[in-house]
Amino acid sequence: MSVATLDVSSYRPLERSEFASFWRRLVAAILDGFVLQVIAGITGQLTAGLILADLPIVDALYPVGFIAYGATPGMRALGIRVVDADRNRPGFARSIRRFILPALALIPWLIFFRGPGWLLDLQVSVSIVALLALIAISILDPLWMIWDDHKQMLHDKLAGTYVIRE
Repeated sequence: MSVATLDVSSYRPLERSEFASFWRRLVAAILDGFVLQVIAGITGQLTAGLILADLPIVDALYPVGFIAYGATPGMRALGIRVVDADRNRPGFARSIRRFILPALALIPWLIFFRGPGWLLDLQVSVSIVALLALIAISILDPLWMIWDDHKQMLHDKLAGTYVIRE
């Protein structure tokens, strides 16, 4: 019986100096927001009148697809990329896990703009607690990297990813 050996000679752990800063990630997110709005506008015009036109398909496919391969266009423009602990591209499974928390954090803001009328059907105390929890997550997620040793946001921790400079 043979035991597979791991070649650790080429393995180099991530160092704090490699992690992308809060500001670099923020500017990349703003750039991606602009690109996403243009793409969403174009696809909205092309799919006007279709039943699925109101679904935020582009809003989900954009980050999941690009992050699976390492970086969104905004990240590439700022010279940062998403990796796992071994410096590999995250792949689709990690990319989806990384997308879950920010997607959940958007729910309170969507409710705010849509109007709270539909909440009357739900039990009010449950709705309030759930909304407050989601608001707390939406605030804590981006701020978490400020005090984290690996400069990870909560969604990075959930997916086991790191954002590093190239």
